[in-house]
Amino acid sequence: MKTVLAHTNRLARGGLRRFGGSALLVALGRLAFLAFFAVAARFSSVTQFGEFATSLALAQILAIAATLGTAPAAQAILPAAMGRRNGRLADIFIRFSLTMTLLATLGFGLVLLLIGIAADQLDIPGGLGTMTLGACYLLPGIAFGTLREFLARSTGHTTLALLPRDVVWTVACMAALIASPTFGDNLVVGCAVLLATIEVGATAILLRRLGRWPLRKAPLRFFKQWRRRSLALMLNNTGGLLLDRFDIFIVGLLFPLDAAAVYSVANRLAPLASLSQRFVVPVQIAKISLAMARRDVTQVWLEVRTGLLAGAAFTLGVLLLFSFGNQPILGLYGDHYLQAAQILLILSVGQSATALGSNFGMVASIGHRKWTFAIIIWLVVLPGGLLAYMAGLWFGMMGVAIAAAVTLITYNFALAQVARITLADLGNSPAGSP
Repeated sequence: MKTVLAHTNRLARGGLRRFGGSALLVALGRLAFLAFFAVAARFSSVTQFGEFATSLALAQILAIAATLGTAPAAQAILPAAMGRRNGRLADIFIRFSLTMTLLATLGFGLVLLLIGIAADQLDIPGGLGTMTLGACYLLPGIAFGTLREFLARSTGHTTLALLPRDVVWTVACMAALIASPTFGDNLVVGCAVLLATIEVGATAILLRRLGRWPLRKAPLRFFKQWRRRSLALMLNNTGGLLLDRFDIFIVGLLFPLDAAAVYSVANRLAPLASLSQRFVVPVQIAKISLAMARRDVTQVWLEVRTGLLAGAAFTLGVLLLFSFGNQPILGLYGDHYLQAAQILLILSVGQSATALGSNFGMVASIGHRKWTFAIIIWLVVLPGGLLAYMAGLWFGMMGVAIAAAVTLITYNFALAQVARITLADLGNSPAGSP
C-alpha cells in the first residue's frame, strides 16, 4: 500500500511539474472567456447575445481555413526554420503565412458579406444573414489571432500564444460592457474592433521578439512541402473546429436568436470537460513526436496513457460539477439561461470523449496518416451535421445536442483506432524506413 501511495505521489508531482504552468495559463484564459460570456449575457439583450455567440462560432469555424492551414503548419515548419543560422527561411515562412492569411480572410469576408446580404434580401428564415454578417466583422481578428497563436506556440512564447485573445480581449470587452451600456447594443461590431486592435499589437510584439520586426526582405515563396502540410492541417483543424461548433451554427439556422443564446451558453461551458487537452497536448506532443521518431512504440503508449489519466481525472471533476452545480453556474448568465441545464450535461459527455481522444489524435497527426486523419474528421462531421439538422427539426435543441455529443464520441473512437494502426505500422516498419 505504501508503495502504491508513493508511486501515486510521484505521478502527481510529476504531472504538476509537467502540466502546471501551461494549465494555469489555459485555465486563466478559459475563466476569462466564460466570465466575458456571463457579463455579455447580463449587459446585452438576449437577442444581441445570441447574434454575437452564433457569429463568433462561425468565425471560429472559418479561422484555420482563413490562414489556409499555415497557422497549424507553423508548429512543424517554424522551429526548424528559426534554428537556421541566418533565419532567412523563417522570414520567408512568416511572410508566406501572413500573406496567405490576408488573402484568404479577404476572400472569406467577401463571401460572408454576399451571403448575408442575399439572406436579408431574400428574407431567408432563421439566423443565416445575421450570423454571416456578424462573422464578417469578427473574422479578421479571429483569423490573424489564430495565426499569431500558432506562431507564438511554435517559438516557445506561450504567454503571447494564450493571453492576447483569451484574456486581454475578453477583459477589454467586459470593461467596455460595464463602463458603457451602449456597447452591448452593437456587441458584434464593438468586440470585433477591440479584437482587431489587440491582435495588431500582439502580432507586432511577437514579431519584434522573434527579431522579425520589421520583416527583413524576403521573397514570397510557396514551397511544395509547405503547401502540402498546410492543406492537410487546414482540413484537419477546420474539421476539428467544426466538430466543436457546428451545432451552434445549426441552432442559429433553425431557431430564434434568443434560443441560440441559451444553447450557446451550454456549448461554451461544455468544453470545460475537455479543457485538459489544452495543457496536456502541448506538453505531450513533443515527447510523443520524439518517441515516434525513435520508433519507440512502448514509450509512445506510455505517454498516451499519461495523457489519458490526466484527461480522465480532469473531465470527471468537471462532469461532477455540472451534474450537481449546473443551476448556480447557469444562473450567473441570468435566469433565462437556466433552461440550458440538460443541454449542458449532454454536450459535456461528448466533450469528455475529446479529453481522452485528443491523446490518440496526437499520434494520428504526427504519424504518416495525416490525410487519413483529415478524411475521418470530414466523414464524421458531415453526417453528424446532417443528423443534427434533422434532429433539430424533429426534436428541437435537445436533438441537436444529442447528435453533437454522438458525433464527438464517434470521432474520438475513430481517432483511437487510427492511433492503434499508426503505432502498429511504426512497430512493424524497418528501422531505416521514412
